[in-house]
Amino acid sequence: LFVWRKGAIVAAGTGVWRRAQVRSVQSKEEWSLWASTRTIETEGPQLRQALHTISLSRDGTVPLDSDCPSMREALLGPAGSHLSYDGVVVATDGAVKDDGRMGGAYVSLDNKLPARSFVVLGPPSSMRAELSPMDEAVADAPGDEDLTLLTDSLTSIQRLLEMQRQDFPAWLHGHPERALLESLVRRINARARARVFTRIIKVPAHKAHALNEAADAAASRAATEADGESVALTHTNGDSVRFYVQGKQTEWGANVRKALAQTAASQHRAHLTSLITDEIGEDCPPRAKKVVSLTDRWLLRPDQGRKFLGQALAGMRLGAKRRRVMQTIAGVFPCRALLYRWGKAPSPVCLLCQSAPETVGHTQCWCPGLKNARIAAHHAIAKLILDTLQTHSARGWQFHHEITISSLRAIPVPIDMHDTWQRMVDELEETAEEPTGDGDLQDLGRLRPDAIGLSWGKRQVLLLELTRAQDWRPDWAITTDAFKTQRYARLQRQMQGLLPRGWTVETVPLTVGIRGSYHEPTWRRNLERVGIDHKTQELFFQDLTRQALEELDRMYGVRSEALRQQTAVAGPDAQRNQG
Repeated sequence: LFVWRKGAIVAAGTGVWRRAQVRSVQSKEEWSLWASTRTIETEGPQLRQALHTISLSRDGTVPLDSDCPSMREALLGPAGSHLSYDGVVVATDGAVKDDGRMGGAYVSLDNKLPARSFVVLGPPSSMRAELSPMDEAVADAPGDEDLTLLTDSLTSIQRLLEMQRQDFPAWLHGHPERALLESLVRRINARARARVFTRIIKVPAHKAHALNEAADAAASRAATEADGESVALTHTNGDSVRFYVQGKQTEWGANVRKALAQTAASQHRAHLTSLITDEIGEDCPPRAKKVVSLTDRWLLRPDQGRKFLGQALAGMRLGAKRRRVMQTIAGVFPCRALLYRWGKAPSPVCLLCQSAPETVGHTQCWCPGLKNARIAAHHAIAKLILDTLQTHSARGWQFHHEITISSLRAIPVPIDMHDTWQRMVDELEETAEEPTGDGDLQDLGRLRPDAIGLSWGKRQVLLLELTRAQDWRPDWAITTDAFKTQRYARLQRQMQGLLPRGWTVETVPLTVGIRGSYHEPTWRRNLERVGIDHKTQELFFQDLTRQALEELDRMYGVRSEALRQQTAVAGPDAQRNQG
């Protein structure tokens, strides 16, 4: 019926309902709400809409309306005095993010004034973000009703009070928000001349004030989820340098910086692509060939999910984790093989297994000393994929996790297919016990797909097998998919031959690179065949990329801890020998 995605703000327990406050946390996993088929068919759209409108702030506040019983209780609580004035009561708030993006919003009591949220342009400034929704609320308020503005910005109130001076203070002439302050004052004075009262009240921030928290949540969404639909606002001073971004006039700010970065990146990408094309051309003389770095070549590979990789990197905080991920993408993570080449280590051999050079691929994919961590990383990605398939696939599809040949007997089977399915399992079990004599990976008894997808209506069986692979070579996805397809070829042929005519059995490799790469067209085809729509695919690719990078960094953490424990057991002499 409904899915709360990983990272959503959810209720973690009971709280003070009189203040519309509960204990909330950020969900570490995806939660699905199920209902009967009859309920979904009759009330599904209404229930989904109601669930979609539930909004919690990080402080655990539920934005309330006048029809909610909790709002009547809130009117009797600490915030009640702010909500009892005549006329229109509006809460305003602004948000400034770490990267300089800004948003503003206002929300009114009883929805007397339709709520608005918008992007605020210009140089990052908390005052600009706070004053912009105040200015818009005064402009949109009815001209014949009193207006009460609730804001948590004491600085904005102080600046407005200072505007009452008869002289022209020096600080105002050079104040960066002079144009915005003057605009707000002109609107308030116009209301005063019309004998309409404007009241501005300071409310505490993040103290479960229902309207204030609703405005705060809307402002944050406007700043972080701006997609071109929000109305962008800016107030420029006469002596400021102005830019035009997407036809809108603005001052220097996060939007200008982002537009310039995207333009420069696009131009640089086109330049590098032309150099690679010249290298491939047969008529290009050797001396005219340009050198393009391996990292550039890796990033320029088409259809590898680079858009979602960029989104994941942009969302990472600056710190050790992001540094390790960027080092891995650039091929300069300080593993022992690279340190040895730089003359910083006495040997390139892995200290955990003592059997091979310690490269990034060895650490992430092959080292015997990190087997358990590698299996855990594989299972974490597999769980994300399987949860998406089970939750968002079309009706009629069912998926079973890590199922063996014998476990096929326990799958729920329609009555008309029961005997055929059981005979197929019997034949497969007998075949699995027969030795092949060559010890290859096609022994049926050793196979355990990550999942099996079944559609009794479409008469299809999908053998799903995830591989977390080293993604540095250009053909990494093709070779990995071919290996997995060959590995399950015998099982696929056996099942195809034992099922009735019209059934199809297919091996579906699900290959993910350790750096967040995947062949996007192949993945989209596989998701579309089970009925997952484009919008869900976009969200899934974002989650898949983030999860792949999470496991990449987690493997490094396990490696560091294993080396620390090994050094502690070996003693100082071994540590000196290891360098």
